[in-house]
Amino acid sequence: MDYADDVALFLHPQNHMQDKTSKLQKNASMLGLKININKTEVMSLNTKEPPVVELDGKQLTCTSSFTYLGSMVTASAEDGADQDIKARLGKAKTAFLRLQNIRKSTNITRNTKIKSYNS
Repeated sequence: MDYADDVALFLHPQNHMQDKTSKLQKNASMLGLKININKTEVMSLNTKEPPVVELDGKQLTCTSSFTYLGSMVTASAEDGADQDIKARLGKAKTAFLRLQNIRKSTNITRNTKIKSYNS
């Protein structure tokens, strides 16, 4: 899957990870794109040992969760949905609190505040 500057590769079996990641890097470079190694992570499911995947001779960090297009993707089937819901509620709370100055302002009419709230 890919969207804008985010790419998620879903691979099976595990030994394809290095091969496909290297091919992605090669094809991206042909288009003038570069993979940011510091922002690239590897997640594996149902494995005893985390995979070793390298780009430019540097090993990529293994992770147990990441955010993709606003949704939390986790290696844990038990609490993956809980983490996603908590992350979404946190983002909504932050957005709501940012509007606090508008809600408290006496310079803005009630109708404008209601329109802002409904948008």
